[in-house]
Amino acid sequence: MRLVNDREERAENPSAGALQLVLQTLLTSLGVSSGLFGPLPMILGTLRLEEPWPKVTALAGCLLAIFLLSVSPSAALISFVMGVFISDRIKQGTLFWNLLGQVFLVSILAGVVGLLIEVPPHHQSFLHYWGATIDLLIGSLKTALPLDATFPWVQVREMLYHQGPFIFSSFCILSFWFSAGLASHLGWLDSTEQFSPNSLRNIRVSGLLSAAFLLTFGVRAAIDVRSFPALGGLLILLATFCLIQGCVLLSNLMKARNLGRSLRGAIYCVSIFFGPYLLIVLGLISPFFFRKNSVTEVRT
Repeated sequence: MRLVNDREERAENPSAGALQLVLQTLLTSLGVSSGLFGPLPMILGTLRLEEPWPKVTALAGCLLAIFLLSVSPSAALISFVMGVFISDRIKQGTLFWNLLGQVFLVSILAGVVGLLIEVPPHHQSFLHYWGATIDLLIGSLKTALPLDATFPWVQVREMLYHQGPFIFSSFCILSFWFSAGLASHLGWLDSTEQFSPNSLRNIRVSGLLSAAFLLTFGVRAAIDVRSFPALGGLLILLATFCLIQGCVLLSNLMKARNLGRSLRGAIYCVSIFFGPYLLIVLGLISPFFFRKNSVTEVRT
């Protein structure tokens, strides 16, 4: 009887493992198709599965997104590279700011590779590759968004041409932040030292970030934007860091009021999707808020 039971258990384990792998692949494909939350299911897979299955399910999910969910190969490749890199570094306990800097550098490399995949080389310069990619993107937007003929597509192309790298890097940084933050909020990262909820709430930035943002904003408002078109991209990148710090301040404020996890999650969603500018403002004042509170705590 024991031999029969052992055989039944061994037969059941592979099916359970196969089901988990299938579900992980489906979650990954949905994450990749969402774009912003691409790394989230890969973080879960890295924490729950043994090697090499996190990479296998990540690759299978990207292929599924390409063939069934109409995700472009370059976008799926970028999502795969960023997701695997972020999930591995989180599991290894990389410091938050170190990982954020690494994400910025890897996003540049992944973007260049994706660019070469999307626009095959024909002995042209990199700027020709970039311009051709923008033209493809504008063409896709025109097809997907049947806007009025007077819509300023020429200005949109000019903006993307000069600010696109900043926008792409900011998108990758926010993808990392939202995925890691949501995983932490759901309790997946409680065992990690650098990405537990308490650790993320202790992230601080210098007041120099606020000064740099306000200075860039003032310069951009004072001069002719067409003379320095990349200045708008730099402002977007600085706003991204301010938004991250705004989320940290919001989390501390909600924690101080002992709000439940579900209510905090709902407030996060509303603020991120409907009030990003408010989060940027909170990020601008956060260095002074935390400094004031720390001084008050020392005095008391």
